Amino acid sequence: MTIAALLHLPEDLDVVSVTLLADVLWIQVCSRSQMSNCPRCGAISNHLHSSYMRTLADRPCADREIRIRLHVRKFRCRNSACTQRVFAERFPTYAGLRARTTLRLAHAVTTLGFALGGRGVERIAPALGVQVSDQTVLRLLVRAPEPSVGPVTILGVDDFAFRRGRTYGTILLDLEQHRVIDLLPDRSQETLACWLRQHPQIRLISRDRGGDYAAGARVGAPQAEQIADRFHLLVNAGDAFERCLTRHSAVLSQAAQACAPEDATVRMTKHTPAELRHQQERRAQRQARYERVVHLSQQGVAAVQIARQLGMARGTVLKYARAASFPEMASHSRPRQIDPYLDYLRARWNAGERNAQVLWREIRAQG
Repeated sequence: MTIAALLHLPEDLDVVSVTLLADVLWIQVCSRSQMSNCPRCGAISNHLHSSYMRTLADRPCADREIRIRLHVRKFRCRNSACTQRVFAERFPTYAGLRARTTLRLAHAVTTLGFALGGRGVERIAPALGVQVSDQTVLRLLVRAPEPSVGPVTILGVDDFAFRRGRTYGTILLDLEQHRVIDLLPDRSQETLACWLRQHPQIRLISRDRGGDYAAGARVGAPQAEQIADRFHLLVNAGDAFERCLTRHSAVLSQAAQACAPEDATVRMTKHTPAELRHQQERRAQRQARYERVVHLSQQGVAAVQIARQLGMARGTVLKYARAASFPEMASHSRPRQIDPYLDYLRARWNAGERNAQVLWREIRAQG
């Protein structure tokens, strides 16, 4: 096997020289053709203007990087009506225009990019003898042709955000091949139903619990069975459990206080009267908003309208409307470094030691 065949060189390219260094194999290549076609008008020209060298990275071989020194000639266009006076010969089957890699190396990196993503290829490429950045991988993925969508029998449907909180679309996945097959511009039932009509072979649709997707699946694929995916089942179960706890927050707080040990409520820090007054004022404000939400909800006002009217988040409105009583603020007490020594400090304090530096030195000696 010749070097040209090993490198998959086109028939019009010949190997001029090979230089073997410690970790790089330099190969000089030139074209045997004495003429070239103008890329603008297509006229053939053999009027040589000048030449230059292009450096291309190729797929590694025998644990060595391969660098191609491609001799490129420039020709003068002989067509007087053409605006392209000087052009360089092209090698469309070997390297792209202004590319720094051969087509076969770009194809290999693109294949890895589809499997690992940009950061994944950037981490693993040096072990394969290829130096590439994640941004280069992403550019190759954007330029790659869209893969053809074969017959899809098990379809996954979910929404995603073009702009979180403002614009959403629909992502469609082939759950047998574990890959994305299409993106829809919105999450309406008409758009989904139109797409499903074009794929009548679908027999199973896994979706979230949204009504639009359910209606779109019924209209566009009446033959398919609809199921709720595991992720949304767990999310819905967690939300239902949280709503149940929110409705009975007052009872849970009383139970927590009854079960807590007596010394758990003792704190080394005290709130000032101003802080306590501020907390009471904040609680009164929250309770007033809670009562306002409950009043509007009992009158049949929608949660979205209540949120707009009171300037609240829709989730907070739903939380207040579903609560059986006013939900108190949860106390997020974090463990402190001093907690293991509270019993010792209380004993020393009751024994008459009131010097803070002495107490601090004693607990510091204990760790």
